[in-house]
Amino acid sequence: SSITVASRNLSDMQSSADNDTTFVFLCDDSLLDKSCGISDSLYKQAKKVCDNSEDAKVMAVHFSWLFDCISCATLMPATSYEPSAPRAKALWRLAAGVEADEEDQGKKSQFY
Repeated sequence: SSITVASRNLSDMQSSADNDTTFVFLCDDSLLDKSCGISDSLYKQAKKVCDNSEDAKVMAVHFSWLFDCISCATLMPATSYEPSAPRAKALWRLAAGVEADEEDQGKKSQFY
């Protein structure tokens, strides 16, 4: 299953110091799914990867990030693509280094 593959990849990232892989959780706009498909165990694994690396290799972003990266032919900053679901938002804050009070001061605008 996709959860097993995600878990295996996060475990590999955690055990390898020279791993240059970036793991991206693409999240939809659903306010009903509070986990956005990110199980508690996947969240804990992703948190460990972020905690063990100064260079965050795990991102949780709104799905429009992927479209914008392809359209602009570059890796867009995750800080501009906050997901809606609470668990995904917590992972986004952790990986992007955004504190809750910083987020409330004003969200970054996206211009196309």
